[in-house]
Amino acid sequence: MIAGIIVAVIVAILVIAYISAYNGLIKGRTYVQESWSQIDVQLKRRNDLIPNLIETVKATVITNKVRWKRWLAYGIKWPMCQPVTTKRPWKCPTN
Repeated sequence: MIAGIIVAVIVAILVIAYISAYNGLIKGRTYVQESWSQIDVQLKRRNDLIPNLIETVKATVITNKVRWKRWLAYGIKWPMCQPVTTKRPWKCPTN
């Protein structure tokens, strides 16, 4: 009788250990799936932002081209500039 109770307790402990291990594995699998899902969401968000980034870079390049053209034109004319008045201290040729 006592041997039967001991065997039943051991079987119950093994069943509980198996269920706990199985639940732990399922919890881990769910955690990994949720993590990959979050990574997918972040990648989709970044992918959606790429066209905006491209437009920003294009606008910046255009702006910088205009600035460089002005600076180069101004730099070429700089030796020809002459002091005029206090309001506009330098007069440079326009062409």
